[in-house]
Amino acid sequence: MQSQAATVDAYLAELPGDRRAAVQALLDSFGRHMPKGFKQRMNYGMPAYVVLHSLYPTGHHCEPALPLSLLNVASQKNNLTAHHMGLYADPA
Repeated sequence: MQSQAATVDAYLAELPGDRRAAVQALLDSFGRHMPKGFKQRMNYGMPAYVVLHSLYPTGHHCEPALPLSLLNVASQKNNLTAHHMGLYADPA
């Protein structure tokens, strides 16, 4: 089920303690290594690192109203997932 949380903090607050700690650790680790220009926010119901419309106004190719995601993290029913959109790493 997709979270309806409006912020990453609200998303984390919804999680059980063990899941919250694991997701927070992933987000912290990814954030330390994220290239400049990416911002943490909710996207597709998951915490994500995105390129804001102010830097990339065309947004995501399937949903132009949403910012372009590089990495999303989610707590699913039976696992934690990291969705990495690595194809955006190649300037060509």
